[in-house]
Amino acid sequence: MSLKNLSLACLLSLVLVSCITVDTFEERPGVGGTVVVVSSGFKGNNSPEVMLKAEGLIRSNCGDSGFKIIRKGYVKVGVETVGKRSETNKPAKIERFGNHAFITPRGKEETSVATTKNQYQWRIKYKCNVRK
Repeated sequence: MSLKNLSLACLLSLVLVSCITVDTFEERPGVGGTVVVVSSGFKGNNSPEVMLKAEGLIRSNCGDSGFKIIRKGYVKVGVETVGKRSETNKPAKIERFGNHAFITPRGKEETSVATTKNQYQWRIKYKCNVRK
């Protein structure tokens, strides 16, 4: 690979990695913690770019002792409810029953719909290796 192509590949990988937001969720210095992927853009949460950023945060906590990934995956962090309401004008209506006529006045018909969905975050729980 030429130097020009290598430079372009490095620049492209930096752009892709910078689209991913990884942050420390919980940290016990030198012991372990949890890293959370806040936004992964178009990359999967378990992609090499995400793991590269996550491992950087983990190494900054564990130092040279190394680490072990205990668990990684989605964790339910809450729910989101979105509501939608619509109104429809109803015209006046005349109904006849024998010699009697009933008028239903104009009015509005309301329809409400609520959708609730669970919210998840991708988290990586790790433990620092303890040096003896």
